[in-house]
Amino acid sequence: MFIDYNAQYRQIQNLINESDAQRRGYRFEQLIRETLPWNHRPPISSLGTSEQHDAYFVWEGRDYIVESKAKRGKIMRGSADWKDFELKVRKRHGQVSGIFASLYEVSSDIFEAVNDLSKQGMFVAIIDKEIWKALINTQLGLDRYIEYVMRSLKLRHAFDPSETSRIKEFFRDRTQSRAALLQKLRPISAQFLRRYKMDLHEKIYVARSFDEMIRQRCATFKPSNLNWTKPKRKNDGSSFSAHRLPERQIVMLRDVSGAGKTTSAVHLALNQDEQIISICRTASDPSIDQLSDELLAIGPDYGLDHLISVDGTLLYIVDSLDEAEYLSGSRRTVISLNKTLLTLNEYAATRRLAKFPIVLVYTLRDEHWRNWESVFEGADVQNHQNRFSFFDNTELRQAIQNYSSA
Repeated sequence: MFIDYNAQYRQIQNLINESDAQRRGYRFEQLIRETLPWNHRPPISSLGTSEQHDAYFVWEGRDYIVESKAKRGKIMRGSADWKDFELKVRKRHGQVSGIFASLYEVSSDIFEAVNDLSKQGMFVAIIDKEIWKALINTQLGLDRYIEYVMRSLKLRHAFDPSETSRIKEFFRDRTQSRAALLQKLRPISAQFLRRYKMDLHEKIYVARSFDEMIRQRCATFKPSNLNWTKPKRKNDGSSFSAHRLPERQIVMLRDVSGAGKTTSAVHLALNQDEQIISICRTASDPSIDQLSDELLAIGPDYGLDHLISVDGTLLYIVDSLDEAEYLSGSRRTVISLNKTLLTLNEYAATRRLAKFPIVLVYTLRDEHWRNWESVFEGADVQNHQNRFSFFDNTELRQAIQNYSSA
């Protein structure tokens, strides 16, 4: 979806001089709806309440409600305009984020209120007259602005409107951070891909439910989702904060020989998602437990600052444990790699993160699991069995189409 933000900003700016209050309010609300980024816009009635909302949309997996105000004069924290909207956000206990857009100025204590809300797991982006000016001057898209504000509130529980003029530089830094991570980590997968990637892999591969599960698992381990605490709700409606316990960090993919586990590993290693940095090795590679040294080569923080900058997850795949079963020292190497997770998580805790942003995936022929089970004793492992042995009807049709085209 392409949005000409500069054209939209100019129209919004021109409304400041509109003398007809009714027309000004109607046009501002309309322009806000046209300017907001979205993946899906359900009908407002789907919120199922009698409340009035100026817009409701879903973007990047997050639901947003929108309030648009075009009243002349500064909006104060104690005003009904803000208090009514804050109540709408609070009633949803962090399940929905908010966008509060004003054509004119809002008071600084409203930004303080937003920071307070973020500490309770509720997130609101404010856009007022001064921020509209900064967006115009920096030619920054509203999608980038909202993304930056939400990340700041999640990670730091703070956003200062003066930061707006520097957001573009932040995204430039993010590009550089991703490049720094790829430069150090992508070569690690080179040997595995040379050996196992088929020439027509991209054309014939059929995405499976396991691929989506891994993508969702990586999304769970993004730094912005790893705050040390998260809001909880009691039955009486009151809320409190509790230590966050994210999903399991180790995933074991078990299936029969020839089911496509290595093909899946190749697909994950080739991943192009901007927020997933993939590494893949065979289990027979004696250097699989050198991950901490490789991350320290990026920086003394194990590359965490770069991962926070891109809000990304490291996906580390160790393929075919069964092939390393009888190699000398292979079990000690896997145990050492699992201990590396503990080291990384301990460091992440010093940075107020519940876990280090990494997901570790092993693949194994199912009949060999008993030979490895003791190695993973005490580790929090998510087992997935027989995910590739059969195609469902949809996957079968896609497979036939892919093979025919290739």
